Amino acid sequence: MTRRPTKRKAALEVTEWNRTYAVGTPVNYHQDNHTVTLHVTRSEARLIGGDVAVIDLSCRTGVVALDRVHPVTTREVKSP
Repeated sequence: MTRRPTKRKAALEVTEWNRTYAVGTPVNYHQDNHTVTLHVTRSEARLIGGDVAVIDLSCRTGVVALDRVHPVTTREVKSP
């Protein structure tokens, strides 16, 4: 069982993410079924429920937990 981060830790994660990455950053989204899909962020990170860091992604309805996304370098992004 994973422990949820404290409010302070989650707030620090959001602050650090927003300081480091702009809206439109390409990210890999790690899903429950162990697949990884490429998306682009379409919002800044924020807290919900006071202790869950989330973000909006392209082609996704609803928010995803920030710990499920990892920024990719331009070398990892493949052009269509």
